[in-house]
Amino acid sequence: MRRGFLYLVAAIMGWQNQTFLAWGISNTPDANFCVDTRNKAIYRFGPPDIMNSDKGSQFTSFAWIDRLCLFGIRISPS
Repeated sequence: MRRGFLYLVAAIMGWQNQTFLAWGISNTPDANFCVDTRNKAIYRFGPPDIMNSDKGSQFTSFAWIDRLCLFGIRISPS
């Protein structure tokens, strides 16, 4: 990209095998691309027991939290 920023979500990672399950890139910092990336990982590999993420607005948004609660995924407090 010649000007501006690109945002990468690469936090969808399997702890057991230490590999990336899904990743996404966007030119806006909204929650949608994070949610889409997480949904791809859940679709391909099934829901995890617990989700750990940073506390950015994308990961504290209703769109992110609602889907986790729907699947009964616990949210890491740290």
